[in-house]
Amino acid sequence: MTAEFRLTQVADLHLGAGQAHHLDNWIKVSHRIARERPDLVVANGDLIMGDPDEEADYAFAREQIGALPVTCRFLPGNHDIGDNVISGKMAKRVNDVRRGRFLKYFGEERWSFERAGWGFVGLNSQLMGSAASPLKPSSGRGSSACSPS
Repeated sequence: MTAEFRLTQVADLHLGAGQAHHLDNWIKVSHRIARERPDLVVANGDLIMGDPDEEADYAFAREQIGALPVTCRFLPGNHDIGDNVISGKMAKRVNDVRRGRFLKYFGEERWSFERAGWGFVGLNSQLMGSAASPLKPSSGRGSSACSPS
């Protein structure tokens, strides 16, 4: 058993193709991650700028996060796959097409693992209370290096 496990959690990146705001924050965070080299980065919720149907934002966010030199796991937020069907405020609601797009770019939408005596669980909370069907990861990137394969 490893005695130490260093995890960095980031959220609300709001990365968008052609969108300069938030990018300066991400660049600072990504440099810190590259310098510190944690064992894992968990990027959860709102990886993309705002429209869960904007393919260019997905590609841009994946490219940016993919430059990290460490292992990553991802969880979607309402900007990534649409809002929760029960309590969401956004007009676009979670659906299987949007979830499929998330899986295509980021891998798993839920995961669990154990390291250094700790148990970690990541859930897609946008699905809570929905009748969404289970989807299988399409790329397996959820627990791999952040770099695209």
